[in-house]
This record gives sequence, C-alpha cells and structure tokens, in this order.
Amino acid sequence: MPSLHFDGKEIQISQEMMDRFSDLIHLLEISESMTPDDKIYWVRSLENMKDDQVDSLRGILEQEQEKKAKIEEQFEVDAVAAIKQSEQDVLEKKRQEKRDMRKNAETKSKNADQQRIDELLSF
Repeated sequence: MPSLHFDGKEIQISQEMMDRFSDLIHLLEISESMTPDDKIYWVRSLENMKDDQVDSLRGILEQEQEKKAKIEEQFEVDAVAAIKQSEQDVLEKKRQEKRDMRKNAETKSKNADQQRIDELLSF
C-alpha cells in the first residue's frame, strides 16, 4: 500500500486511489498554500468526493501552480532587468571615470603649459 509524506506526517492510500488521482495527489503534494493536515484531509476525502468536487479541487490547485509559475517568471524577469541595469551602471561608471581622467589630464596639461608660459614671461 503506497504511503504519502507531508512534512513528516504519513498517510497510506490504496494503489487504486494512487492510480486514479495521481495528478491530483501530486498537486496536493507540491501545494504551498496548504498545511500537511490540510493535504491529508483532502487525500482522505478524495474517495468520497463527487467528480465535480474533484474537478473543482484540481482546478484550484492548478491555478495555484499557474500563479506560482507567473510569480517565478516575473521574478526571473526582474532579476535579469536588475542585472542588466547593474551592468549598465558599471559601464556608465567606467565611462565617467575615463572622462574624468581625460579631463584631469587636460587640466594638468593646460596647467603645465600655463606654468611654462608664466616662466617664459617672467624673464
């Protein structure tokens, strides 16, 4: 007789139940909105539920997984956008550093030129 484990809690079900409701049992197992006790309750209730009730439960659990997938997808999109923004920020910082270095070099060169001119004029 197969057994299911929900966070340390175990329930045994018939092979017939496992075969008949394998997809629904899987959805219950991966559900993050239910406690282990909730999951055990629903597994035990499956045998006595009408087809429309089973379909309704399946629909709810499938919607939960779809929402979870959308959230994970959005998280990935946001993470990629953050990485790209970070890369752009680093590139802009490097560009600014180069501009600053050029400006400092130009300023030093102008100051050196002015100092030579001042020295020549002081004679």
